[in-house]
Amino acid sequence: EKGGVFEWMNQNTPKDSVFYTLGGEYDYLMPVYTHNKVYYNFYATLSIMSNFETENRWLNQQLFNPEVDKDYILENQRNFWCNTYLDEYHFNENRRKIFAAVSFKEYVPSVQFDEKLIDSLYDRYRNKLKSDPVSVISEYEVDYILLSSDYEYYDEALLRLNRLKTIERIAEFNGSILYKI
Repeated sequence: EKGGVFEWMNQNTPKDSVFYTLGGEYDYLMPVYTHNKVYYNFYATLSIMSNFETENRWLNQQLFNPEVDKDYILENQRNFWCNTYLDEYHFNENRRKIFAAVSFKEYVPSVQFDEKLIDSLYDRYRNKLKSDPVSVISEYEVDYILLSSDYEYYDEALLRLNRLKTIERIAEFNGSILYKI
């Protein structure tokens, strides 16, 4: 399936087009096999992108996911706070563990993220849900939406995408659908 999609993209999309992908691991493979870019993937957290932009793009990527709540955000925080975790929490916790070991004091893990921060992210997410998904994701450059047939919430996403007047269905590949914004 993916080979045909990638071949179509290379032949029918301008170089450096940006794809908002839903499912199918296209976000990892597309930059390798096409001349296009992806809207978001986990590796964005390892770039120089600001934490705010990484959070926003991750929240935008969840617009079609009905399971997002505060617990989901907390469970998936490394998907958008990888640098923060590595640079701040992990580094400081290692120092605290070493200090506890050499001083013969009990090591007590610190709180990784303040609950207010998770609440704030969830509020931002809920506000995004009140708007048209295309206007939300268009906060950053985006040209196409690719809905993979193996996306966990395919049926719900398909219904929502097909109701939007701001996108055009331009191609289909074995159940995966490509929309032009």
